Amino acid sequence: MKKNLKRFLALLVSFAFVFSLVLNILPQQARAADTIKIVGNWTDAGNWNFDVSTIVLNETSTPGLYYGEYTFQTGGTYEFKAVINGSI
Repeated sequence: MKKNLKRFLALLVSFAFVFSLVLNILPQQARAADTIKIVGNWTDAGNWNFDVSTIVLNETSTPGLYYGEYTFQTGGTYEFKAVINGSI
């Protein structure tokens, strides 16, 4: 009985270790100190330059969920991406 308990605990610890490794490999959500901007192919979006973009997303009361509003001019086509701390 003691031997089975030791095996079970060893297996449980092994699973916990592997699970923690997997969590560190998965992409992480943005943190509160992060700056999230929209960059794109028009002037307000910095013409793809993170440092020049004026469209900043703000964190909501739900951690990892950000919000922002922007009014596009009618006509034209727009391409954009959300960028965290200058990295896509």
